[in-house]
Amino acid sequence: MRSYVELPEPLIKGLEKLKKDYYLIIGRPTMAPGAGLKGYKDVTTKKERKLAPCIGVFDHPGMLKDFKDDKFQWIEFPVGDTFMLDVSGMKTKDDYKKVLTKAGKKNYTAKFKKFEKEPNLVYELVDWVGTDENIDRIWPLYEATGEKNGFTVLTKEDFYRYHRIVPNQKVAYIWDISDPNNKKLTSFNTAFIWKDILHPMWCGTDYSNPLNRTCSTYFIILYNMAHYAIEQQNLNWVDLGATQRKAKTSIGYKPHPCSLYFRCYNTAYKKIVEYSMEKYYDPSKCMTDP
Repeated sequence: MRSYVELPEPLIKGLEKLKKDYYLIIGRPTMAPGAGLKGYKDVTTKKERKLAPCIGVFDHPGMLKDFKDDKFQWIEFPVGDTFMLDVSGMKTKDDYKKVLTKAGKKNYTAKFKKFEKEPNLVYELVDWVGTDENIDRIWPLYEATGEKNGFTVLTKEDFYRYHRIVPNQKVAYIWDISDPNNKKLTSFNTAFIWKDILHPMWCGTDYSNPLNRTCSTYFIILYNMAHYAIEQQNLNWVDLGATQRKAKTSIGYKPHPCSLYFRCYNTAYKKIVEYSMEKYYDPSKCMTDP
């Protein structure tokens, strides 16, 4: 709640005392719909729902028209777009290039040309193993990237916990092998697979290394994530999440509108949630679209 809702400090302290300073949020971590309104009970326990002061469910816009709940009241808040790439009909890298604009194709070709000509950079995609050693390696780059962009989503504690427990993860590395005896991590991206969707999630870059800029290491990772999804017969989508509209659409991802639905116990509670969201919710903190 603290990351996205700018509540006054006295109100935060009051909610903490009442143990009502959190929401139970149900959806994919990219903000896209998961189980949705009709399936949120299937992916949570009765105890979790009972203890939560307020439940939020990510789903497509306009879902309340066909959703009935005789016990609770619901509110819809549009939260912007998540950006996704449909790879279900793609067979090769050339199919991916077809969804790019003329400028996008030019950038794709130019970036790979520079990267492939640089002998000191190596890309690899491997299964993630959540050891402290592996997390220690990527955390500093994630932290530095968050500080540069002015917003770090995960605390260090949450970052370590996430990378220890989330299943079906992959990690993309770009290594600087200028010194063969001491290779250095230039960029990384950890991703997980849920059903038929690849989610490239947490990323980081060593901004002190000039190769990351001259060889566009972050974009090389994203291009290669799309290539990987195309190669896997069980994957149909790549979900890059919200924000950074210009960058994501430039590499072929399409915006998909999303809404967050709040479940409220009664009319009074509903009015409190509506007032709090309208007064304290700051979409610009999670929607950094230009």
